[in-house]
Amino acid sequence: MGQREEGEGSDRMRRKKIWKSVWALPYQGKVKHFVWKCLHDIVPVKDVLARRNMVSDVLYPLCKEEEESGSVPEP
Repeated sequence: MGQREEGEGSDRMRRKKIWKSVWALPYQGKVKHFVWKCLHDIVPVKDVLARRNMVSDVLYPLCKEEEESGSVPEP
């Protein structure tokens, strides 16, 4: 049998608990699905599309100064 890294089981349990909490939220399924996509870094923002070689320009279309990503830019 393969060796587990230290804490691997507890990490899996922690993730399972988080997902149960997300799916138990009193919101529409599409909102929970969007949260799931955000947490898995698969929302189709430019940095994700660039990693998939679908776009080459990753800058915000309006300011052209910062990369468009799923994270919130700092003020």
